Amino acid sequence: MDDDRAMRVLLRRLLEADGHRVETAVDASDALEMFAPLRFSLVISDVVMPGMTGIELRAELALQDPGLPCLLVSGDDVERGLHYAASTYRTVFLAKPFEPEELLRLVHSTPLPKHGLEGRAAS
Repeated sequence: MDDDRAMRVLLRRLLEADGHRVETAVDASDALEMFAPLRFSLVISDVVMPGMTGIELRAELALQDPGLPCLLVSGDDVERGLHYAASTYRTVFLAKPFEPEELLRLVHSTPLPKHGLEGRAAS
């Protein structure tokens, strides 16, 4: 999930080229709407978003699926993102800008839950 269209397109292309099925959301409201009927193996979200932040979204998603891993990314609120990820179950943080290989390394090293839609990532 990212409010920046270019970042959403970049993440989608990168993850699909790596063999993942991807759904994208513009904001937290869009992501929560999508999350209810679907199961995801991983959520990738920007921290700084209009309305609900990526951190607030992470907390909401954890109520619905406590084992769901989340990768938070940000170039604006790096310190907060690092602190939050360090203290939150199954949450990692990646500072922007990042190399595509860095993101894929984190995706590959994250233990993913076994859901019906295996390999589906939300960004």
